[in-house]
This record gives sequence, structure tokens and C-alpha cells, in this order.
Amino acid sequence: MNIVRSHTPLVSIIINNYNYGSFIAQAIDSALNQTYSPIEVIVVDDGSTDNSREIITSYGDKITPVLKKMADKPQLIMQVLLQLRDQLFAFSTLTIFFSLKKLLL
Repeated sequence: MNIVRSHTPLVSIIINNYNYGSFIAQAIDSALNQTYSPIEVIVVDDGSTDNSREIITSYGDKITPVLKKMADKPQLIMQVLLQLRDQLFAFSTLTIFFSLKKLLL
């Protein structure tokens, strides 16, 4: 039996950030430049005190920012996961940047 997909699944890329202003743009760009489509990029910032938030908001509607102040990080990530529009996601900390073909299915 062949399974036929009716649509290409949306992949949500979740980037976790706290005071990584020197790396956040590279992380966001590596997510936005994926060869796979469709994607959404969600950047979770937990009260950064550096320039991270300015960088995150500079992307406008290209990404979905989740800006909280000193929230419970695991609970915050769980809230984001529960709001995803599809069931596929990739999670990145700022020590990992995505290669262009990271999301090939």
C-alpha cells in the first residue's frame, strides 16, 4: 500500500535564545535559508539583557518571536510546542547552526 501525502508538511524551527546576541542572527539566517519548504521560524527569548531582542525583532514577519522575561524555560518551550501549526519541528540551541539541507525529508 502506498501512502500519498496530500500536502508537504510545515516544519517549525524553534530557536532557543538567552543573551546570544553575537550568534542569534546567524542562527536565524541558517533557519530561514533552508532548502526545505514550507517552514516557520520561532525564536524563543527568555529575557535577554544584551542586544538579542533588537536583532530578533529586526526580522519582522519573517519569524515568530516569543519574547518573555525570565519565564520557566521548559514550560515556555512546551507552550510553543503546543501551538505549532503542524507536527514536525526542529529545535536549535545557539551552539548548533543548520546546514542548508538540514530539513530534507
